[in-house]
Amino acid sequence: MQKFWAGLLLFSLGLAFFNADKTVPAGNLPPPRPDKLYGIYVSVWTMNYPARCLPLLEQARAVSLNTLVCDFQEANAVYLKNFQRAGELGFYRIARIVVFEEGLGATYQTAADPVNWRQKLELSKAAEQLGFDEIQYDYIRFSDRGTPDPRKKEIIERFLSEAQA
Repeated sequence: MQKFWAGLLLFSLGLAFFNADKTVPAGNLPPPRPDKLYGIYVSVWTMNYPARCLPLLEQARAVSLNTLVCDFQEANAVYLKNFQRAGELGFYRIARIVVFEEGLGATYQTAADPVNWRQKLELSKAAEQLGFDEIQYDYIRFSDRGTPDPRKKEIIERFLSEAQA
């Protein structure tokens, strides 16, 4: 059973990671995705702290990293400044959005909640409008405690289909 969930996780991350079958309106083409991603993860706290973020970005570029994965919850002026600088340095920028924020995994109540879905999809649209090149959905899983249930797979697939649309 663990192989099934591991496979599902890899599949869902692959959809987000490779932007499978994504259609983009003419004139709104994202920058080309690097052939190989060599990246750094930056927390929201670091993105909102210029004295820590800007030197980190400079050092990351100095050692040939080309990708920035950063938490995205909202963007204030400081976050935007650091995000802009990452773009100027040529980073391929990926927004990390936590889908089910329940530590050990989602319950049916939050996983299937249309309000939760709407909030995450609105956050995704905001990240896209801000200029992120890609969106990574994280913690899109149920707890591995309990019994296998096909509804878990169906709920995750429906969310990913809506997100991709």
